Amino acid sequence: MTDFLVCVLAWQAAPGWGGCTFAVRSEKYNKERPYEVHLKFIHAVLANLFMLLLTACGGGGGATGITGNAGLGGTVTNGVSITAANAPNVAAAVLNTLAAATGATAGAASATPQITGVVVNPSGSRFSLPALLLGQLARLPDLQYSTNSTGIVGAAVGLNQSCAISGSVLLSGVIADPNFMTLTDGDILSASYFLCNEIGVLLDGDVDLVVENPVPLIYDGTPPYTIDLNTVFTALRALDGVDYYYADGDMLVTIDDDSTGTGDIRMTLTGNALDTSYNNHDQLITANPITTTPYFFDLSGNVNTGLYSFDFNGIVESRDIDGTVTFTTVTPFTGDENSGVEATAGELDAVSDLDNTKVKLIAQPDGINVELRVDADANGSFEITGIMRTWAELAAL
Repeated sequence: MTDFLVCVLAWQAAPGWGGCTFAVRSEKYNKERPYEVHLKFIHAVLANLFMLLLTACGGGGGATGITGNAGLGGTVTNGVSITAANAPNVAAAVLNTLAAATGATAGAASATPQITGVVVNPSGSRFSLPALLLGQLARLPDLQYSTNSTGIVGAAVGLNQSCAISGSVLLSGVIADPNFMTLTDGDILSASYFLCNEIGVLLDGDVDLVVENPVPLIYDGTPPYTIDLNTVFTALRALDGVDYYYADGDMLVTIDDDSTGTGDIRMTLTGNALDTSYNNHDQLITANPITTTPYFFDLSGNVNTGLYSFDFNGIVESRDIDGTVTFTTVTPFTGDENSGVEATAGELDAVSDLDNTKVKLIAQPDGINVELRVDADANGSFEITGIMRTWAELAAL
């Protein structure tokens, strides 16, 4: 998990730092840059200005070169009653929300078995939505070469670039800094990917990103800092050679990075609705409609010690289980990135929205197994215990 957070934040350092970035070549810079993202922005503001660029590169969306499901795209027809037989599938559906939203996967076939989310391999780095956003920020200086720049501070600018292997990306924004080197509150930085084949990742779709509440007020990516990235994904598809991702919806990403001081990094992801598909596991992650509490993923770690913690809460409507469950972390999951195993502590409850039946997932101290307990009669007591699965087995469902 610590590796995941470090690699997500690696865009701000020199290319190749920590072995966590893969190259993206900028035609204008003609030099390697950290992993970039596809973004589309507030089109009401930018669409007219960049219509010619969009026409020239064929328009966004419709990724005929990326095969995969387009999220849930509606509602499941039935509810799910949790039993001993389907408890592993329900637990797996909840864990898939973690993979879809953050890129962190349990039991993944990777160079290391931890819940790292980003694993370096010869073809590049594993994909994640947060890394995509931070990679987008890393491309900010490219806008100084925009042919649409008016020279007016805060004016809309845009730049159409070829991707490293094939396809293109339209980068656009409204940035206060006339030199395009720093970000401040309210800055807009967006991109549209058009079957953009970067080294290790194929991208298509749109992302709208607004910078909010940076500390310090002028943000240049140098720790320590805190920043909010208020984001909307529109039909985003990504294929990294290992996994397929689809995302459509909203996400507020908050990053608190003191990696050069205390070593602590924390990232939270919240929002109202995110339609996703992770390796064609289709699901809709939502806020609680009664309390209006947003879905919430909280990941933290220390780059010096390797210790990490994460918890996540929300509602998931899943095609895999043909039903909807509310998931709540009872005790945060914790582990040591250097241990070679998964989380060694933590508990999570998933409750059926159909009949209040429940499954509890308990990480075991060996970092390999989890125990599932089931309340099949919805009386508040877990009468079925001792259902043992490994993290890897749940990830394979």
